[in-house]
Amino acid sequence: MDNTPAHGEPPGKPVIIGLAGGVGAGKSSVAAAFRDLGCVVIDSDQEAKAALRLPRVKAELRSWWGEAAFGPDGEVNRAAVARIVFADPAQRLRLESLIHPLLRGTRHAAIDAAERDGAPAVILDAPLLFEAGLDAECDAVVFVEAPRSQRVARVARRGWDEAELDRREKTQLPLEHKRARAHHVVDNSADEARLRARVAEVFSAIMRGLRRR
Repeated sequence: MDNTPAHGEPPGKPVIIGLAGGVGAGKSSVAAAFRDLGCVVIDSDQEAKAALRLPRVKAELRSWWGEAAFGPDGEVNRAAVARIVFADPAQRLRLESLIHPLLRGTRHAAIDAAERDGAPAVILDAPLLFEAGLDAECDAVVFVEAPRSQRVARVARRGWDEAELDRREKTQLPLEHKRARAHHVVDNSADEARLRARVAEVFSAIMRGLRRR
């Protein structure tokens, strides 16, 4: 599936490419392949981890949930927070309303830096690309897919079982909706060489499509 990207960017602006896909599909591997092609990668999960270390964020979470959200080291216990927010949609929205504006600021700063450095594209590796409305900021969206059996095996390396995968995916758009809204699809079920070849192919198609606009 290779649809036309949503819109073009003025000359000099890096192309914004969003990554979407199921839990455990391997978006990080795809992002790494794009990085090796000269793209700048914004890892929203890592940015969110950094935000949880900010004193003002920790103070807010402590006022909401007390010490139950923290580990012995005084840092936010992400597993505990996950249990809270995945059990209660209202708490999840509360957390997102706190974290997402911070991520927006760091994302825009990273895009500005990429433009100054002459990077051809910025990759948004965000677990909630569509759910957070980040697809509206993208010139193209790439859907990363892999068989469920592979995804279950991959999340097991994070200490998650199949029930945890299901629990997390139930808070997101159905995979078929994400796939339908993407401009390109990358199959991440084969070896790394094939993955990188497909990513290079998709990147070329995106850049060609934007140049034609």
